[in-house]
Amino acid sequence: MNIIEKRAFTEYEVQQILHYLAIGVKHMHEKNILHRDLKLENIMVTFNDDNEIETLKIIDLGLSYKFDDNNMKTKGMIGTLHYMPPEVFWKKEYDYKYDVYSMGVIAFTLLAHEFPFNGNSLPELSNNIMKNMPDFHKLTEKGISIDCVDLIKNMMKKHSNKR
Repeated sequence: MNIIEKRAFTEYEVQQILHYLAIGVKHMHEKNILHRDLKLENIMVTFNDDNEIETLKIIDLGLSYKFDDNNMKTKGMIGTLHYMPPEVFWKKEYDYKYDVYSMGVIAFTLLAHEFPFNGNSLPELSNNIMKNMPDFHKLTEKGISIDCVDLIKNMMKKHSNKR
């Protein structure tokens, strides 16, 4: 099942998803692969009868990038806009922390039931990503734990060297 087919997720389920997603992303990064298009549509999951994740697969590596050992940065505006980190717009140069930011967007979206940033146009959305912080109160109002909110905040820091 595509992860967006299940509409409501508990904090515990999102923790499971992040755990398995982090394992998969870590494996790709160890192979010098940057996904660059982590998004809800690119995560496939199966659940067992106890509603625990049985399998999680990261799909669609069409925009991925293989680093060479001498250069661990890449350039270009590539990915799905809602999931792109600010440095893509500022410097148009990024590294593995691109995927970390995207994981934070995924977690926020699953818990808040909306994207952390929106806009009526591409310039407005990209400006919001670059200059604004998500409204994390939306998560705490839904009863999401402070630890979980802090994790997402750290994953979505504006400056990649602080992620």
